[in-house]
This record gives sequence, structure tokens and C-alpha cells, in this order.
Amino acid sequence: MPGITGPAPRLCRLAGGVMKWMEAVVTFETEDLFTGIALDLVCNIFYESGLAGVVTEDTVPTGEHMARGRVLGYFPVNEEFADRKANLEKMAADLFERNRIRCKIRPTWREYTPRDGEVVIDLDPGMAFGTGTHPTSAMCLAMIEKYVWPGCVFLDVGTGSGILMIAAGKLGAGMVWGIDNDSTALSVALENLEQNGLEPDSYRLIHADGVAGISGQFDIVVANILSEVIVGLARDVFNVLVPGGLFICSGIIEQKREMVEQKLQNCGFSIRETALTESWVCMVAKKG
Repeated sequence: MPGITGPAPRLCRLAGGVMKWMEAVVTFETEDLFTGIALDLVCNIFYESGLAGVVTEDTVPTGEHMARGRVLGYFPVNEEFADRKANLEKMAADLFERNRIRCKIRPTWREYTPRDGEVVIDLDPGMAFGTGTHPTSAMCLAMIEKYVWPGCVFLDVGTGSGILMIAAGKLGAGMVWGIDNDSTALSVALENLEQNGLEPDSYRLIHADGVAGISGQFDIVVANILSEVIVGLARDVFNVLVPGGLFICSGIIEQKREMVEQKLQNCGFSIRETALTESWVCMVAKKG
């Protein structure tokens, strides 16, 4: 969880008078694999509070595979200060509550004892098909944690390493499907599914370019791929979802957010939730 502190206001002499500034410091602790993402998330709340710039400090190790970071920003002490301070505190608390990911990625060579409620996924960093540390994958994991329910039928489009399938399966999905057009990726996904203990009858891997030929109906479809590919898939995804089903799509650069939103809405989706990290966008769209 973040902590927000602030020393006494500083004085800055400007032409025509003296301006007071308050230094606000957000301190956080996270796993060392996710410090870069955490820094960007905290910087965003400063920017959204009206600051043009912030100062980030080097992270400091605090324990095994854990690190602490700090982000500093300066607010002018004026009639808007109290509202900005309260808004910053609320945004920081909401941000860390929303981005507290239960799924922990554990390299096969690392010892890690999960805490209560955590879901451990054994996966080695540096794999060519994704290990969950990129912002787009981290946002997908957070959304999967939020929306997957016991017994749901789940499809991952462009499954790569299979990490999102594994997460959904360990979070209780009844059946997890994955499709990819790369046979090597499917072999890697199969190995990872087996390594993480998913039962063979609880998942299915398919070599395909898209979902048009898939004969199933799904409660949740996830696609962490390029914006243009999401646009091209949108209609077919709509067709394979059950009424009220969810399409979680990530890999969208911020400049193409509007294009993707418009396509989804034109296909009959309503945008339920949007997340932004490091100029990457993740959307949750509902059928109907």
C-alpha cells in the first residue's frame, strides 16, 4: 500500500511575490519484478492531479525479491491545494487497491512461499512468449482476477506462453481455451500448463489465426495483442461470447484507444472498464 507524506511548504520567490509549494511523496513497496510498473502507476496519479513533472528515486531492496520506491511531486499552495491533496490521497489508495495482483509469477529457480489468497504461476523470465511483467500482461492479469468466476469458460486469443490461461484456471475457470497461430508458442503453452498442474481435461489448445472457426461459446475472451488485430477480431469475438460475456483486450497503445473503443461499440459491445499504464490501455467490454 502507498504512504503519502509531505514536509512543511517551501517558499519560492517569483517576480511579483512569493509562492508556497508543498512537496508530496508517495512511497510504495512491491515485488522487484514490478517496480517499473509501480513507478509509472504512481507518476500517473500525479499527472492526473495536475502536475507537469515529478521526481522518481531509485528503488531500494527491502527483502527477498521486494523493493521500495518513492515518487515526489510539488503542488502550489493555493485555493486548490486542499482539494488536490485529498484527490491525490484517494487516487493513490484506489490505484493500489485496484492493482493489487494476487497472481505471483515465480521463476522455476526461485523459492517463494505464497501469502494467503495468492496464486502462484511458475514461469521463467525471458521467455519469448510473455511472462506477465509487461504492463499489458499485468493489466490483463488484474482484470482476469477481477472478472473470472468459478466454472466460467475462458478463451485466450494469442495465448503465447499460456500465462493468462494458467491464471484463469488457477482462479477457478471451469474450462480454459487458448489459440495461437504459432505452433512453437502452443508447445510452450502446453509445457507451462502441465508444469503448473492444470488437469489435461481442463484446457484446450488450438492452432488457429482467429476465433471465427471456434465452435465453443465463452463467458470471457481475452486478447493481449496489437490494436489492429483486436479491431479485426472484434466481430468474431462478439459472436463466440454468451450474452453478457466479457471481452478483455490489452496491447492497445493510447493513441489507438478511440479506434478500438469505436469498433467495439459498433459491434455491440459496451465499455465496462478501462485501465491505463505506461501509455498502454486495457479495456473490458461487455456483450449486450
